[in-house]
Amino acid sequence: PVNSVFARREELPKDKKIVFVCQVGQRSALAAELAAAAGLPPESLYNLEGGTDAWKKAGEPVEV
Repeated sequence: PVNSVFARREELPKDKKIVFVCQVGQRSALAAELAAAAGLPPESLYNLEGGTDAWKKAGEPVEV
């Protein structure tokens, strides 16, 4: 959950790329910003723009 990103910042890997995902991309964008504010390198943080709704609409694969 977006409201736990800053509190759990020590659990996030600093040496890997991280993609934040939510349904429409707004909460995940906030989560990425919080991760950057927590000191993770911004160049390794990504937000799935449009979220899973846009992913599905683009015909990308989804597992249920």
